[in-house]
Amino acid sequence: MTWWALLYALSMLARYHPGAWAAAIDVNRSEHATALEQLLAEAVSTVPALVLEVLRTAP
Repeated sequence: MTWWALLYALSMLARYHPGAWAAAIDVNRSEHATALEQLLAEAVSTVPALVLEVLRTAP
């Protein structure tokens, strides 16, 4: 659930505040860009496995 909430919040930031999102992921200006990049890379590998686990255990 935490992954969903985090990714949903980031997607809303990107959709409704694209300027703020672009500034946040600009590695030359933002101190948070590297952390966001690592977070999103982790999500790409973790979230599909979690979804598959839920699908396999669903009745």
